[in-house]
Amino acid sequence: SFKFNATIENADEDPSVKWEVLGGNQNGIIEQDGYYTAPDNVPNPPNVTIKATSNFDTLAYDTATVTVAKPIEVEVTPNFVYVNVNKTQQFTATVKNTSDQGVTWSVYGGASNGTINASGLYTAPANVPNPNIISVQATSKADPTKSGGAQVVIAPQIQVSISPTEAKLALKESKLFSASVYNTTNTNVTYSVVEGANYGTVTSAGN
Repeated sequence: SFKFNATIENADEDPSVKWEVLGGNQNGIIEQDGYYTAPDNVPNPPNVTIKATSNFDTLAYDTATVTVAKPIEVEVTPNFVYVNVNKTQQFTATVKNTSDQGVTWSVYGGASNGTINASGLYTAPANVPNPNIISVQATSKADPTKSGGAQVVIAPQIQVSISPTEAKLALKESKLFSASVYNTTNTNVTYSVVEGANYGTVTSAGN
């Protein structure tokens, strides 16, 4: 909505005006106090004429032009993600219905929930906040009233424990190891011999 005002000169007997939107309701509506409300869809052409006519002299009028445009929308990708403490996640923002793609990034709740730089790179805090679901936000520079966000679940650092932690084997002898993975639903691991093949081999099952 937008409020228009009309100034009437030389009509002391009746200084009121009649407001109208030329072209009908598909171009929007205007109340008799001058409040114009744009339509739900962009008309074709998008330029709408507002007319104020003197009620004292209907030959006296003035007009204003309104350009109706689609509202700016901000979309953040990804919009839901898990991030471990002290780890980073890159976010991108798309600003629709404007050529200005500039945004201002922020973390709701402040630095205790992590930080995000001007390019959208988010860094999780060192400790899991309470609650552990936080929001990052991208605000349009073209229209600061428009923003988009994403939810981030802060998770503890992934930890891996191998068992047994020590074994003594004769040449050609084998031993089955097992691994436990904590703080993630993905418990798959890749086994390897750190010193290389000259020190033995290990299967994908830990043997």
